[in-house]
Amino acid sequence: MKYPWANIAILVLGGAELLTGYLALTNGSPEWVAALHVHRILGFGIVALLFWKGRNILSRLLVRRLWKRNWLAYSFSMLMLALLLAALGLAVCPRNRLREGMGV
Repeated sequence: MKYPWANIAILVLGGAELLTGYLALTNGSPEWVAALHVHRILGFGIVALLFWKGRNILSRLLVRRLWKRNWLAYSFSMLMLALLLAALGLAVCPRNRLREGMGV
């Protein structure tokens, strides 16, 4: 592994994001809006790290013979990739555009 600190950084960012998201959503007062902003910034940090690590991840996912040996892990990886892209799309899309699309 060329950069082992990247995995630790993703783990730390994920834990911090889980904590800030939980605190911001369970304490529904306006004082906790800053926690949501920190949560959003940490999420973009994770996305940036995953793009940086994308070359290693994609090289393993594109080897066809590995699919047959470990199809459950491959399916889980594809599900996580789809969820990541969906969450990123929702984070980037402004709120007004979402309401226009829903007809609200």
